[in-house]
Amino acid sequence: MFFQQTSGTPMGSPISPVFAELYMQYFESQVVQDHPKIDLYRRFVDDSFCIMNYDATLDLQKEFNQFNKHIQFTYEEEENGQISFLDVTLIRDEENQLRRKVFRKATHTGRYLNYSSYHHPSHKISVIDALLYRAFIISDPEYLEEEIQHVRTHLLSNNFPNTLIQSRIQRMRSRRGDANEDDKPRIILPYMSPVTHHLTNFLRRKLNCDFGYIPGRKIGNKICSHKQKEVPPKIGIYKISCDCGSSYIGETSRPMEERIKEHERDLTKKNTKSAIATHIIENNNHRIQTESATLIHREERYFHRKFKEGLLIRNTINKINRDLGMEINPIWTSLLLSLAPTLIRPTTSPVTQRPH
Repeated sequence: MFFQQTSGTPMGSPISPVFAELYMQYFESQVVQDHPKIDLYRRFVDDSFCIMNYDATLDLQKEFNQFNKHIQFTYEEEENGQISFLDVTLIRDEENQLRRKVFRKATHTGRYLNYSSYHHPSHKISVIDALLYRAFIISDPEYLEEEIQHVRTHLLSNNFPNTLIQSRIQRMRSRRGDANEDDKPRIILPYMSPVTHHLTNFLRRKLNCDFGYIPGRKIGNKICSHKQKEVPPKIGIYKISCDCGSSYIGETSRPMEERIKEHERDLTKKNTKSAIATHIIENNNHRIQTESATLIHREERYFHRKFKEGLLIRNTINKINRDLGMEINPIWTSLLLSLAPTLIRPTTSPVTQRPH
C-alpha cells in the first residue's frame, strides 16, 4: 500500500513554507486587496486579522473559500468586545478604541526554566527579560501593571528570587525609550560552570564582544534516543581484481553488494561504457573475480570518499580504471601518495557474489 500526494506540498519539506507564503500573497492580491467590505487586514503566516462590518462576515468567508476548494478558511468573531491575534488580546472599549494586553491560551501552565536548574545565569535572566519585554511592548498602560504582576507570580513559582525579578523590572522601566546599544560581535560558549565563568571573564578583558551560552551535553543525550539508529550499509571504496593482476578501484554510496551486481550486469551485456567490461572485451582470456571483491576503505562522506578514491587509483600500479578519479593538485600528489597508507585506513570486507 502506498499513498500519492495529489495536492499541496509535503509537510516538513523546506520548500513548503515558501510556496505557502507565495500562495497567500497571490490570494491577497486577487481577493483581499482593495476589497470594499474589508476595513483593515493584517496577516502573520496563516493567521489573519480583519476589521469589517458584522453582516459581511459569512459572505466574505464564502468568497474566500470559493477561491480554491483545497484551501478553506475558518473564522473567530470577537466575544465580549475581545479577540485574540497571535499573542495579543485586542479589546474594544466604549469609545470603539482598540486596547491591547498579553494573550495566553487556556492551556498555559506557567512553567518556565526553573531557577535552580543547571543553566548559565544569563539564560535565567533572559527568561525574566523576555516575559517583561513582551509585557511592555504589548500591554497598554492600564493593563501593564496587571501583566507585570502576572509575570512575577509565575516566576516566583519557578523559584526565581523576588529581588532579581524586581531589579529586572526596574531595569526594563529605565531602559524604555533609550536608544539601542551598538551591536557587538557575539561569541557562543557551552556552559560548564565554573570553567565558563573564568573563560568569559578572561576573554571579556581581551575582546570587545558579548557572550552567549548554550547548555552542555546532558545525560539524556547519551542514554536516550527517540529514533533507532540503523547500522550504515557497506559504503566506501572497493577493489575488484582480474586474474591478470590488474585491479579496478571504485567508490559507492550504496551497499557494496548492489554496486558489484551492476558490474556483473555490465560484464554480461559487454557494456563498453564500463571499464571492467571493456577490459574483458579487449582481453578474452582474462577473468574478473567479482566474487572476491572487497571494501578496502569505509567512508560515508562524499567529498572524502571521492578524494580517497582518487588517491587509491593513483597508488595502484596495474589499474583497469580509465581515469584517475577526482582531480588532485599535482603539487600535492607525490606527497599525498606517500602518505596514502597513513591517510586511508584499510578495511577488509569481502562481498560474497555469485561467480561470473
